This record gives sequence, C-alpha cells and structure tokens, in this order.
Amino acid sequence: MDVNLFGEPVPAKDGSQADTHIDHFSAEFDYSDGERFIVADRMRKLAAKLSQAGDSKRAVSLLTEADRYQYCRQLEVGRYCERCRSKFSTKVSCRSRLCERCGRVYEKKLRQKIVPIVRRATSRRKRGYVLALLTLTVRTDRWGDRMPDRDDIKRLYKETSAMLRLNYGKFAGKWTRTGNIREDRKRKIGAGWLCTLEVGKDNNNAHCHAIVYGPYRQFHKLRSAWERITGDSMVVDIRPIHSPSEAVRYILKYICKPPQTDSYDRVAEYAMMVKGTRRLRSGGIFYNAFTLAKPDSVLCQCAVCGGSLRYEGPLDPSEWGSRIDLFPALRAMQQAHLEAVRLALADKPAEARESLPAQMSLWQDDCQISLN
Repeated sequence: MDVNLFGEPVPAKDGSQADTHIDHFSAEFDYSDGERFIVADRMRKLAAKLSQAGDSKRAVSLLTEADRYQYCRQLEVGRYCERCRSKFSTKVSCRSRLCERCGRVYEKKLRQKIVPIVRRATSRRKRGYVLALLTLTVRTDRWGDRMPDRDDIKRLYKETSAMLRLNYGKFAGKWTRTGNIREDRKRKIGAGWLCTLEVGKDNNNAHCHAIVYGPYRQFHKLRSAWERITGDSMVVDIRPIHSPSEAVRYILKYICKPPQTDSYDRVAEYAMMVKGTRRLRSGGIFYNAFTLAKPDSVLCQCAVCGGSLRYEGPLDPSEWGSRIDLFPALRAMQQAHLEAVRLALADKPAEARESLPAQMSLWQDDCQISLN
C-alpha cells in the first residue's frame, strides 16, 4: 500500500482508497454500580497479593482506590454553617483512572488549559514545521496473552520518550555511540510534544498517541527510528492536524477510557499497572507548560450567608434530600458574583474588563473542611 509524506494511504489509480484505521470511542457505556463492585473486589484481591509479597505501600494505595472507586458519587458527607446553621451535603468522587465520570471531569479541565497553549505555540508556525498527530504502536505479541506489568509500561514510556526526544524535543536529538538518544544543547529547534498511553482491546497491544510540533520528518525515517528504538516494532502513523482543539480532545479521551475488555480481572490489573504513573506526559516547548493546581487550602464558604463550614461526617441516605447540595449552590453564588462584577466593569476600559476572574473549578470533594 502506497502512502504519502504523512503515511496516509494514497488513492489507487482506479480511484479507490485503501481502508484506514478509524478509532471509535463512546462514553455511553460507563460501568454500572454492580460492575464497579466486582472490579473493586478484584482490586482488593490484587492488593492482598501485593501485601503478601511485602509491597505494603502499593497494597494500601490500591485498597484505598478500590474503596473510592466502588462508592464514587454514592457517598455524601455533611457540612453545616456555624453562623446560620444551614446544612449542606457533598458527594465524594474517586478520581480513579478507571472511573469514566471522573476521567471526563479531569479531561475537561486539561483541555481548557492545553488548547490555548497549543494554539499559542503554533500560531506563528516556523517554515517547514508541522503540527501532527503521531501514533506509535508496539507489536501485539510483545506480552502474549498476559496483561503488561509496570516494568512493561516503564519500558514503553522509555521507548516513546526516546522517539519523541529524537524528533520533537526542544533541542535536536541525536544517536550516541552506545545507541542511546541525547539532545544537542547547541542546536535548539523549538519543537514539542504531548502524549498519552492507550491499552488496546483485550489488553493485547498498546499505543502512544502524541501531538507533535516540529520540523517535518519523512515517514520512512520515523518508522526506521521507531524500529531501532524498540527492536521489535515499526508501526507508526502520522497525519497533519487541522484543528488543535480536536487533536487535544482526541488524545485526552484516552484519559477517561479504561481498557476495552470483558474481563474484570484485567481491568483491576490495569488499575494496578498504571497506579502512580502520569496520565499525560509532555516534552520540548510543552514541558511543564500546564499544571492542574490542587485546591487552595481554604474553607468552603456557606452558600447562604458566606460563613465558614464545618465537617460533619458521612451522611445517612435519608439525610441527602433534606440538605442543600453544596457545589451547585456555590456555583450559582459565584455566577451571581461574576455577573455583578461584569456589570460594574461594563463602562470601564477594555484592560479592566480583561481582569474579570475566571470561573471557579470545582470537584465534588475539593473543599477542605476544618475538623476543629
């Protein structure tokens, strides 16, 4: 099959075109509460094995994630205002790598930060530079029928990072005599990359999806470099990006995409495999260009009178409906405040209007409540 400079299939002489890989993704099939219970139970069994092997730190971490994952958005904690005695409830989110609901919240937060950065970096594109979507794939028989473990994922991270540094680093990459890759600090090229990992259907393969910005690289050279780095894989796909926002959305969707498998055991193994690893990696001009800051250590204020709230503990289900849902109430209060500020700045110069504060970004359990 013939390919063009970006590795895309070239139409045949008769006008037909070879089939291309189309990745279908849908967020409509979230796990049910019953399925969450099964996966959490499998995670606890893996944690017991870790404990028996002497890895108590990872065992405790996996047990904690199993509990949070199982009861995500099913438990509520109570809070009350010291001043007006208003009572509030807050649902607790798990933030697990397996949780589709939390993954979509995380993906949305990242997208809002990354899209402007990519647009700003590529708005004045250098001559001969491209913005492209690069997919690196390893052989499906590398791990056989088993689930890749943490060492396998570390190897894949090392390989993909080497490939991206070689071609799309801030400085020009080159091979050393020992077969490693290092950057030449005297040759700055101003390239960059963002990438995430996808474990394929039934966990028998893995891909690295990356947004790359840098000088044009010939397709056959990228494929040769990937084969040289991995020693067993040469599948590379690269295609130009026409919409940065759609490209960012494409790679971030894998953050909230657990493995496509019918085996709950493999889902639990995936949770143990990626525990403690980064969801999204960056390099070159995009390195450390964005972070999701943790919530400020401040008390959540009362949505009725603005007073400070106190933590009350887990709530009985019968109390959920009798209390004010804290976060929607806080958002409504914030929107009213922003609208008042907007009206006050309506007649001010443009510079003053640009200082309008952004909307507060809230998780369901971000408020840090005093226990005193």
